Parts: sequence; C-alpha cells; structure tokens
Amino acid sequence: MDNEEKVAILDIIQALRSTNSKLEKLRILNENGDYIPWLDYLVDVYDPFVTYGVSGNKNDLQDDLHNLQLCRSVNAGITAVSINKAYPNLIPSASKMMKAYDYGKKARPIPDEGGFWVGVKYDGNYVNIVCSEAGGVQFYTSGGHQYTHEVKLNLREGYVYTAERIHGEGKLGDRRRCSLEGPKGAKFAKIDNHYKIFDVVTIGDFNCDLAIEDYETRRTLIPPEYAGTERWCETLEEAEAWLDELIRLGYEGIMIKLGSLRWRNSKSRKVDCIKWKKRLTADLYCIEELEGVGNSQGIIGSIRLRDAAGLEFSVGSGLSLNGDLPFGSYINNVVEIGYEHINPEGTYVQPVVLGIRRDKPKNDID
Repeated sequence: MDNEEKVAILDIIQALRSTNSKLEKLRILNENGDYIPWLDYLVDVYDPFVTYGVSGNKNDLQDDLHNLQLCRSVNAGITAVSINKAYPNLIPSASKMMKAYDYGKKARPIPDEGGFWVGVKYDGNYVNIVCSEAGGVQFYTSGGHQYTHEVKLNLREGYVYTAERIHGEGKLGDRRRCSLEGPKGAKFAKIDNHYKIFDVVTIGDFNCDLAIEDYETRRTLIPPEYAGTERWCETLEEAEAWLDELIRLGYEGIMIKLGSLRWRNSKSRKVDCIKWKKRLTADLYCIEELEGVGNSQGIIGSIRLRDAAGLEFSVGSGLSLNGDLPFGSYINNVVEIGYEHINPEGTYVQPVVLGIRRDKPKNDID
C-alpha cells in the first residue's frame, strides 16, 4: 500500500468517525465501494479467519493503519455485519450455525434405529470460537458480532468450535448471568463464564457451509475438558428418561444427534439434530383482555393474568394458536400457560398461552 492509498483510507475512516448515524455510515461505505485498496484493507482488518500473532495497542487507534489492523477494528462504529450490508459477502461470516429441530412442535418422527448421541442442552448463549491456523482465538455471537474473553483455551488450530457460553453449570435460568458486558463494538464476556463445546468443524468446511466428516468422527475432536455431558441412547424412551432426570436436576433439556450428522450452515431444521425440552405449565386467572394494535386491532392482543401469589403480568404469545376468540372468552376464566422457568424475581420467563381451562374453578390456580 503506497502513501496515497494510506491517506485515502484514513480519510474514509475519519469520515465514518465523524458521524453517529448508521444511515450516513452506510452512505459513506457505499460511496467508496469501488475503491479496491479500501476493500482489501477491510478484509485484512475484519476477516475472522486471519490472525497476526500479536495484538495492537487499543489506546492508539487514531491514524496508524497497521495498528488498527492488529486491533481488528477501524474504531469507526462499523462491524463485519454492517460492512457486509454495504459490500455483500466481503467479510467471511463467523455467525454460521446449524438449526436444531424442535421436538414436539411438529409431527415428524425421530429416526432411532441404531441409536443416537444425547447431550445436555445448557441454558447459555450460542457462540462460534474460531481458532486460526496462526493460533489466534476469536469469539463470535450467533449474530456474528465479535467479543473478547479473558480466558485461555487449549483448542486445536484450524477449527471452528460451536459452543454454549454458560455460567455455573448452565442450568435453566443461568443464561441471565452470561450476558455480554461493555459498549457496542467492545463487548466482552464475564470472567466467570466458560464454554461447553458441542461440535467442531475445520475452517475450510465452515467456509464451505458443510462438514465432510460425520458427527461420530467430529465429536472425537472436542477436547474432553470442554465437552458437554453426552451419552449414547438406543431408543427415544431411553432418551426421554434421561431428559426427565436432567429436568429434575434443573437443566433445560437435551440435544439429540445422529452419528451420521454432517454439520451444515442452514436455517432448515432437520431431524438428525434435535432439541427436546419439556416446558413447564401453570394455570392462572385472567383478570383483563387487552385490544391489539395494528393488524391486531379489534381483536384480543394480550391478556392479563394473576397467579395464586398475586403476581400479575400480560401475555400475548399463543393467542393466535387458539383462534381469534371474541372478547369475553378469557376474562374470569382459568388459562393455562407454558413457560421456561420462574426467575428469582418471580417472573414467568417466555410465557405462552396454551388454552382455557374451563374444567377448573377460579380458585384452583398455581
């Protein structure tokens, strides 16, 4: 890169720093989309699969392009995600993930001939840990945002590890203790958070969106000190028995994987990778029906419920599954909800209306 190119790139960076408007930043990016040295520099800075062996000085981010490159940020309020909005697919994505089929929501059978691997489903945050060929380790959220974590991981170079960042044992409700901290663009994980790795693929396979090796082979590459608890089950009945045991211990559920599973970057949920949870339920008293807004105007948008302890809250999720019932259908009736858990403040987490319990008296609530 010659001096003229350096000056031009610094001018673009200063222009990006001069505004807090996302739209204006996008305009500046689009305006410079044909300047190849700028695009090359962005790749050098933000490519998650390239590391440089040393870190930059984050206290000196103003006008040293090499230092910015080592810091993996131009310090101008842009990320790989926002860069790819302006220049599609310029920065390789580290946010790829394989969706798991949610058992119980659809009537698709789970193939259980020959058995499968069953692992604990931890209540944490899904992450990708990129270990480059040069030995650098980078952390990415499921949304593709990079964060830092002051931990030392003994992981094999040249692989992407998919994991759950958890607090404690990763039991139901622990997720609230593993949220990232810090300002936007400089997020970091709490020092007491740690990882449970549940899959691993080569960087090459990750970039190609499909693993060559099956899960039976890939699972042997997970270092034992980071591997989640997993066991082999021959039947669904055996898996469900362990699921019930884990729920009693406070865990969220289980993950089922066929040995033939090949990791793929896909939002399509296949039955060779299944998550299985059993939501808790409660019967509560409906004290109010609230009209919806927008497209839901004129119909019930949410209902207000009260439990036996006197806690009141509103819930709208699940109403449409029961049909657009007329006003007066829920009020003064017992309503069954499903929920993930009750947090220490007594709040029902992710409540969903399951139906009206017309068979229950008003004083028979949870």
